[in-house]
Amino acid sequence: MSDSNALVGQEAATADSAPKRDPLVDTYRDLAETLEGPLPTARKSKVLAPDDPAAWSGPPLEEFPLPDKEKPRVIVTDNTPTGNQVDVAINVTTKFSEAIDPDTLRPENFTLVEKNGTTTTGVEATVSYDPRTRTATLDPTQNLKPGKQHEATVKGGSNGVKDLAGNELAEEKVSWNFTTKV
Repeated sequence: MSDSNALVGQEAATADSAPKRDPLVDTYRDLAETLEGPLPTARKSKVLAPDDPAAWSGPPLEEFPLPDKEKPRVIVTDNTPTGNQVDVAINVTTKFSEAIDPDTLRPENFTLVEKNGTTTTGVEATVSYDPRTRTATLDPTQNLKPGKQHEATVKGGSNGVKDLAGNELAEEKVSWNFTTKV
């Protein structure tokens, strides 16, 4: 354990006494690092010395990070094209429930295909991501063909879209359909 952790779960040492360690704090740290590896710093909770009333009136002794286990979800918004009579110059957008790792949001993980019966044709497009709004945009390189059905898909799984903590998308894939107006 490093010197920076020396006062974790301890009362401040006085000149004539040695610091006291809180075994529960050390046990939590050891267990969390064993199960999860080094603790991330994205989310934190405060841990106070429960038997020291003075500790409750001041700042916490230390903040412990909690691992992010929440899987991100695709949120279909009002700006996401669905239904009929969608403009041929549309950019396909979708929002996520939490921040996404932009390196995992690649054109093979956010796709658009034109459907013609049982045949599908990929639509060439670029994919961008706005972390401020957690919105992905698929921008076709050309206008879509009028009167055609399209399917947009966001892929999850081990090679799919992940959040900043590396959690896979909650679903293996999320798809929605729309038809361009004539």
